[in-house]
Amino acid sequence: MIRTPLYSNIAPVDDAVAAAARGRSRNAAGTGAQPTAGDAKARETARDGYATKILKYVPVEFVAPFSALVALTTNISTDDDVNRWFVRALFAIGAIVTPVVYYAQTRSLVAEDQPRLYFYILSFFAFMIWAIAASDQVRDTFDVTDGLAEFLLAVGAFGIPGIDALLTTFRSPVAAPAAGAGNG
Repeated sequence: MIRTPLYSNIAPVDDAVAAAARGRSRNAAGTGAQPTAGDAKARETARDGYATKILKYVPVEFVAPFSALVALTTNISTDDDVNRWFVRALFAIGAIVTPVVYYAQTRSLVAEDQPRLYFYILSFFAFMIWAIAASDQVRDTFDVTDGLAEFLLAVGAFGIPGIDALLTTFRSPVAAPAAGAGNG
């Protein structure tokens, strides 16, 4: 199972809840231990749905501080070129830091739960789209009209999770042959 690792508690997790309940009932009877994170029964078995992916590609934990920092740089200088330089620098830093932080957050997951490379690439573009949509200063710095920003947001908000869903369907796990399995 490959899941987008961020905000894993957004969607109902009936399988995980049921697994946890089974573990509690076994312990109540004194016949077993609690399921652990490494226990396959304790992990969710369903992939993220499209609606959940839409929520996961809103990089709010990066766009919110970015927007606050950009607002602080609005009048850092009387020279508009200096102000634009700061906005561009913050935009570039935010776009680069977003996938790096997501990677740092997910590398401790078991291998089958870690996202594919395309997740990090898509998060890079998601940050840029949301930053443009959320900040007048960014739109002004990059000469993006409000109409274009709205279009990018509409396409990005639904297109990026759609690309993720499409790439997820094309990615089929390859089962390793069982140890000791003979060919004849």
